[in-house]
Order: sequence, then structure tokens, then C-alpha cells
Amino acid sequence: MYVRCPDCHTSSRVAISREKQGTICGACGRGYSLSRAGELGSIPQERYERALAYSEENQIDLASAYSVLLGILTLEVARTVSGLDVPAKEEATEAEPVPTTKLHTATEAMCLTYDEGFDKAISDGCLTPAQAMQRGDRVVFASRVAQKHDLSMHMAFLVADNRLSLSAARRKLRDRDAKETAVHRSASSMSPRRVGAILGIAGAFLFALAIRGWDARDNDGQSNPEGLEITRAAIVRLAESPEIRTDHQGQVIEVSGRNPLSVLNAYCRANAPTITLQPVRLAPSSPPSPSIQMGLFRDHGKSGSLHAIKIQKEGRLWIAGTGDGPILVR
Repeated sequence: MYVRCPDCHTSSRVAISREKQGTICGACGRGYSLSRAGELGSIPQERYERALAYSEENQIDLASAYSVLLGILTLEVARTVSGLDVPAKEEATEAEPVPTTKLHTATEAMCLTYDEGFDKAISDGCLTPAQAMQRGDRVVFASRVAQKHDLSMHMAFLVADNRLSLSAARRKLRDRDAKETAVHRSASSMSPRRVGAILGIAGAFLFALAIRGWDARDNDGQSNPEGLEITRAAIVRLAESPEIRTDHQGQVIEVSGRNPLSVLNAYCRANAPTITLQPVRLAPSSPPSPSIQMGLFRDHGKSGSLHAIKIQKEGRLWIAGTGDGPILVR
């Protein structure tokens, strides 16, 4: 957690433990006690929620809230340090409304200490130093948002950095769920091309079965059940094999299958007539996502250089490409 020095008002990050009952300001050397930390809660999450509620109630930053609750600062000093030298909510009048936010001056911003993970968002103008301080640890904050609202960590970090509002993130989640539902419905029905291929093999299977039956009758009157099972397995493999879509120039624009490895192998085979591609392995995306895999392959037409395609899970299928143009190779 962060606390603010009562002398120089610099905020510092401190860790609470049974052995550590005090700390020293790194800017001025002033020492102060942390003995009341146990009153805020027994675990960091409880202390954080208590301080966050106090900071919102009194319109002060999170470090000042911790300091007031620990007895290091008074509430009046905390309001002045936070740049909110105004009456409390219950003392405010209609003529003097309590501002919900206020920008810090450059000098005050230099005194704020926050998680370095927010540096990029602050430099891009998405977040103020005071907002970054109130969020605390960037990873912890994003994890709580992801868990509470069922968001991916990538989207939760966008919310933490104030690049995306929570309402917009939840709207994207609803849109994704609606898209997955549509994909489930389309995946439940096979394409006419695949159905035609299955019917063709089924006809060949019946023809082969009839020939095998006549051969068996001419020999010893017994059929060959093993051959029957092999043919059935071939039909099952065809039904589960990846589907490859190409444009009018023969370029692969989409590959879909039941698992990402089969999609990668099918993509490499589809380009075999003109390009020699060798599948290598699957790798996680960056940032990691359970619904995205990167398919790595070597292009022997370019001195064996390593490339990758993005394979994303949509419903029950793994899909590479969007169907609008050639699959993007990274």
C-alpha cells in the first residue's frame, strides 16, 4: 500500500508485516509508525477496500486515505495535499458543490508515487497520476476487474489504463457472446460442400461393401468387419477435417477446424502446390489468451524463415483468417 509522509507529503510504497511496525520516508528521512495497520484489515485486500471507500467518501487520494486511517495525517491536511481543499460532502452547499475530480499541479504530480505499469497510460494522456495511485497495483486492479465482470485480462488492462470504459468493455463482451452463439448455430450445420463430400464417400463405402460381400460369398461366405470399420473411420475423419476456403485466385482466406493444430497443418498443406511450408508448433499469443493460439511454420521457399498465423477460437471451431482476404502472415 501507499502512505504519505506528514512532513514532505511524498507518497511511498510500504509492505505490512508483523516484523515491520514502522517505515522511513525515502525523501526526507522522517520515520512514522504503521502499528494501526491491523485495524484496517488482516489481509491486503481488506485494507485496500477500506482505504478506497474512505478516499471516495472524503474525496482524497488513496495514499492520503491510508495515511489518515493509520493516524499519520489529519483529514484536513490530506484534503490539502490531494488538491481538494474543500468542505466535506455533508458541509457543502448548493452554491459550492464538491468537485469529483481535480487535476494536480506539476509539482504535486511529481510527488505522487504509483505503479510503474501505468507510465504508458499516463504519458498517453489516458490516466492522471492521482488516478493511477488510486488504482494501486496495476495487475491486481486488472485482475479484480476481469474476475468481477468476466472480462479477458487484455480487456481488463485496457479498463485499468482508462483506454476503455467499463461499460464499453461489457458491451464488447455481450457482442462477443452473441457472435459465439451465432457461430455455434452455424457450426451445428455442415456446409453443402462438406455434406456432398461425405455423401460421395458414403456411396463409395456402400459400393465397396457390396463388392466385398460378393467376394466373401465367392470365397468362404464370411464378411470382413475390419474393412468396414476402416471405412467408417475415414468418413469420421472427413467430417472432422479442417475446411479450407480460397478466393478466385486460389489464395487461402480462411481455415477452420476442431483444434488449432489441425488448422495449422491444413494451412501449410493448402499452400503446398506453390509454397513449401512446414508446420512447427503452436505458441501462446501476446498477451496470453485461452482463445488465441499462434501457429508457427517454416517457409522453405524463403531460406526456412519462421512465420506465424493467428488461430482464434470462435464457438467450437478454431479459425485462421477472416474470409475477406489472404490470411495475414506475421
